Amino acid sequence: MNQPKTRQLNKRIRVLLLSLAALLAAVLLWALAVEPALLTVRQIEYTDARLPEALDGMRIVYITDLHAGPYYKPAAVERLAARISELKPDMLIFGGDMVQHEASALLLDHERVGAALASID
Repeated sequence: MNQPKTRQLNKRIRVLLLSLAALLAAVLLWALAVEPALLTVRQIEYTDARLPEALDGMRIVYITDLHAGPYYKPAAVERLAARISELKPDMLIFGGDMVQHEASALLLDHERVGAALASID
């Protein structure tokens, strides 16, 4: 290979590596800083003639994928609990993934997270 072609190839490889690094940085920024702060509240009105009349108007809050741990700290759980309380649910359903992973569970302030969730009224 001659020198100009080698330089051009090296430049393309550098551009590709820098692009991949930028993409990885953007994904990490999203996953660690943006996404944990997002809260989606979707209100759905469900009607079914087969349901008992006692359930008419019942407010159910379903929460899932909390992933409490190093990136979703107890303060975030406290803010979430306050937001849920504002919704005045009659029933609260936890769908799973409450803790990031087993190693995170060991470091998590369980009492603070538990108190935040218990404060939901």
